[in-house]
Amino acid sequence: MLSKDDLVLEKKDPRQRFERRRKRRAKQETDSARANDVDSAESAPNVSDGSDRYVPTELRDEVLQRAQDRCEFVSDHGTRCGERTRLEIDHIEPFAKGGATTADNLRCLCRTHNLRHAERSYGIAFMQEKIMASQQNRDRLGA
Repeated sequence: MLSKDDLVLEKKDPRQRFERRRKRRAKQETDSARANDVDSAESAPNVSDGSDRYVPTELRDEVLQRAQDRCEFVSDHGTRCGERTRLEIDHIEPFAKGGATTADNLRCLCRTHNLRHAERSYGIAFMQEKIMASQQNRDRLGA
């Protein structure tokens, strides 16, 4: 079990998080292969065929590493966003419009640029309506 200090350090250094997840996956695959006596690749739960919105941890880690743990948005002037917090995994071609959940169609964006992309894809009014509905739902649930 990780101590509170280890968890705080892990949040500041994503490499530690990736290494811990890699070790955990390797152990789970080994344990699963032993228990089921099958090839570990067939029993891995973090595999996506791209037809589901869910982004498995392994795929999420791959996208974050490729992005070097920062927003991948590049302005019209060629300047890349430097945000390293509030990062979200975004479908380049929106999932609702047929985009697959694959490494080639995923990128890392900060919350602001992800919202900007959604507004361009679906319209500002649609997104404002969805945000209001989400806030009302949260208020109703008492969160």
